[in-house]
Amino acid sequence: MSRHGSKRYTAVRFITLVKIPDEHLVTFYLSAATKVASHHHFVRLCDIPADEKALFHEAYSTLARQPVETHIENLPEMVIGERLPATAVKWTKRLQVLYGREAGG
Repeated sequence: MSRHGSKRYTAVRFITLVKIPDEHLVTFYLSAATKVASHHHFVRLCDIPADEKALFHEAYSTLARQPVETHIENLPEMVIGERLPATAVKWTKRLQVLYGREAGG
């Protein structure tokens, strides 16, 4: 408890690894500007040409290697168009555990 009598809460954040099924509806955005300027057009992941997937992965990899100052809204984004099946979730970890720090420590 804090000195004011209220409970202290530690933010618990998670990271989840998923495998998007080939038949799942998705769309790619290379930046926040393209997301705002375009309509959501979802297609099955398997119907996206390999060169478009490669462009997305290249853009994400390039930005992910830049300094932390890169704003998250500038990162490329893949948006899913429907709920993922439970079998798509490979694992979920608390970030504190993943980085070797327990909550509050």
